[in-house]
Amino acid sequence: MYKNIGAYYIIDGQIMSSETFKPLKGDTVIYEVLRVINGHILFLEDHMERLQHSLGKAAVQADVKYIQEQLLRLVSINKQMDKNIKLDVTTGKYQLYFIESTYPKRKFYEDGVETAAVHLERNNPTIKQLDMEYKHKIERIKGDTFFEVLLVNQQHKIIEGSSSNLLFFKKNTLYSAPLDEILTGITFQNVIKISETLGLEVTYKGVDINQLDQMDGCFLTGTSLGVLPIKSIDHHVYDSAKQPVVLKLMQAYNALSRSMQ
Repeated sequence: MYKNIGAYYIIDGQIMSSETFKPLKGDTVIYEVLRVINGHILFLEDHMERLQHSLGKAAVQADVKYIQEQLLRLVSINKQMDKNIKLDVTTGKYQLYFIESTYPKRKFYEDGVETAAVHLERNNPTIKQLDMEYKHKIERIKGDTFFEVLLVNQQHKIIEGSSSNLLFFKKNTLYSAPLDEILTGITFQNVIKISETLGLEVTYKGVDINQLDQMDGCFLTGTSLGVLPIKSIDHHVYDSAKQPVVLKLMQAYNALSRSMQ
């Protein structure tokens, strides 16, 4: 369960002391996680656009423009909170709050992270919808060994991370699962734009789990991750963190993030 760590949270436009905080309940809870650095919410408009998409797909009604205003208000009343914000929305109700946020250690960017591939798919993959049973299942698989769990579909394609996006690469071509099979993260979208400016080709067909040795490497993208190289998928080992493609994307994405602070 996500833990509220700010002094205040906002529920339905009302500022509340965090001592009164309770998780939002509903049959369908749509959510977003937004990163705050130096008092600025990164890619706020992109998150609101995706929120609107998820709400429409799930038939949940909410005033996204008003919620955007309240996000800025939340940052203002919780001083010096450079953490992540969790936004939960269900029909007729929403709440915003800062959550305990962990970011990858420097050595993970320098060496890459260990991952496991598991035959598992999310319900409604294109919607950012809360599913605690799925979350607990992923945590059990990760244990203390793996940084992330990579999801494998029925066609044996590795499509995305459990809470991140995934891109493979070979020479100057990036490989992603088809966009209608994944939740396209905000970081992912911006990395794709950066890739195009760097002259990289992007192919949306996914990578078969039996063809991992044919790839030069791979990396994760996410709100808390940025561009994070992968060191291993089960017994398949890569030197992704040393590859020029990853280094260029990491540098360009970090520069973009700094420009928004």
